[in-house]
Amino acid sequence: MRFAFFALSFTALLAIVVSSVLYQNLVYHEEELGLNRIVELKFQELDRNLIRMMKKLGLGLQSETDFKKAIKKNDRQEIYRFLNNEFSQYFVTAEILSLQKIYLLDTQMQYLGESSLGHSKFSMNEPICPKIKDRAKTRKGASRLKVISNYCLHNNKPFLSIIVPVGTLKPIAYLQVIVDPIFNLAPIGNSLNLEIRINSISGKQVYVSSLWPSEESMDDFIFTQYDVENYSGEKIFEINIAKPITEYRTRFINTTVIVLLITSVLIFIVLIIVFNVLTKGLNAIKRLETSAENIANGDYQTLENSKYTEIDKVIQAFNLMTTRVKNSKLMLEEEVQHATKNLSLAIKNIETKNDELQAAIKMSEQANDAKSIFLGNMSHELRTPLNAIIGYSEMLKEEAIDRNDTTAQSDLDRIYSSGKHLLNIVNEILDLSKIEAGKIDLFIETFSLSKLIKEVYGTELDDAQVNVNKLILELDTSDVMILTSDEMRVKQVLLNLLNNACKFTKNGEITLSAKRYKGKSDFKYELKVTDTGIGLKEEELPTLFKAFKQADLSTTKEYGGTGLGLTLTKQFVELLGGTIQVKSVYGEGSEFTILLGDLH
Repeated sequence: MRFAFFALSFTALLAIVVSSVLYQNLVYHEEELGLNRIVELKFQELDRNLIRMMKKLGLGLQSETDFKKAIKKNDRQEIYRFLNNEFSQYFVTAEILSLQKIYLLDTQMQYLGESSLGHSKFSMNEPICPKIKDRAKTRKGASRLKVISNYCLHNNKPFLSIIVPVGTLKPIAYLQVIVDPIFNLAPIGNSLNLEIRINSISGKQVYVSSLWPSEESMDDFIFTQYDVENYSGEKIFEINIAKPITEYRTRFINTTVIVLLITSVLIFIVLIIVFNVLTKGLNAIKRLETSAENIANGDYQTLENSKYTEIDKVIQAFNLMTTRVKNSKLMLEEEVQHATKNLSLAIKNIETKNDELQAAIKMSEQANDAKSIFLGNMSHELRTPLNAIIGYSEMLKEEAIDRNDTTAQSDLDRIYSSGKHLLNIVNEILDLSKIEAGKIDLFIETFSLSKLIKEVYGTELDDAQVNVNKLILELDTSDVMILTSDEMRVKQVLLNLLNNACKFTKNGEITLSAKRYKGKSDFKYELKVTDTGIGLKEEELPTLFKAFKQADLSTTKEYGGTGLGLTLTKQFVELLGGTIQVKSVYGEGSEFTILLGDLH
């Protein structure tokens, strides 16, 4: 324990030293970031000043009517005279001592003339900053009156190219002014009272202040670097700044030493107090430890008090705990025996109930299989006579048409529609039985969903007209919708929804729409059937997809049906890996939304 306190004290001192070093590095890093930001702002300020001066140059030439006449007449001698005058003026009076060249360009950025003063090695065969001319060509309208600038390299030397329009409301020409930015950057170090060095992209040193630190004194400075880039983000040159930190380091070390001394004294005082308390309390703690081991072994002996009040309170609490633990153990043993007896009886009851439940499950499965077999056989037996009735009614109707017997035609139409309706009900019952028995098969193939939707639309046109409804198709003909699924089941789902909409809508509109699904899941298409029919009440929605359920009894009386259509629709959609949702407002209509994706 004593060793632990000494180790803790040493760790605290070490933490102070490490923290001071980390804090010092943090301060230097923040200082470096601040320097970099200052250099960036100074450079941007210089850049804006140069552009402002060049704009002033362009405005000065705009006021020279003789210069405009010389441009229109293509008077080279007069153009050179004006350009040389402006070059001399801005080289001296505007203090842009880094001015290198002035070119005159036409509205298509083609060469018209240049100043004979300035950089003699420039030639139009080797254009300076050609990309800026390309950018200027793309400007139209009022934007062509704005100044445009860009940094570039020419023979591995950095230059600032500025294009200034000449003309009041419409440019008649452009000035391309070339400036050497290095010369203007040199005073930045003096204005910030810092050392500055400028390197080209090749690493060559092109400028350095007189007091730039040597290799031996590098540790006494903070360094930062600002990269100058052109419009395309390419590095043109870099600016390095050095700031002395000797004074900071000395102050920081002095502060750290003072903190360490004060901390050491405080830790020493705390150690003396803790050592005294530990010496008095260790014996009592050992007694408590021995007693705890005895309790663990089943010996519930209490402890005698010591001569220390604080420790006696702990001993008294410990003795009270020992007594309660002993009593609790005796009570727990009695409760465990009683609970064990009750548990045995409960297990026997559970085993009996489980046997009864297994027997009931087996009987239920047998009954369900029997129901499925019965419905399958009954449906087959019903289909054969129904198909015969439907077939014979069609034949008799054709004969009645040939005889022009309108009375017989009306009766045969009723027989035919009733047979089809009954066959539909039988098919729905059989499909539901297959789904419940898990015996329904899917035929997976890749097909055109667009073509299928058009077929369903054409099929339902006649049904829509029965109740004087307008059937609308919303389909993006430019989108070829391809789906891998069971084509017959998809078609059955859409027909069920459209039949429902046609049945419960009168003198209204029914819309069938399809589009690509844009959600985050794996679904590909969103299909919707919307109607302006009777709608549903909010309390009717939870039972909408249950078998043999309709909205209410009045609905069944007025519109008929078994209540299986929507149940089968939901079952088929889920078998196809999709989802179906419904929104409805009573008296206004309903909207069914289906999401489908590819099956594999």
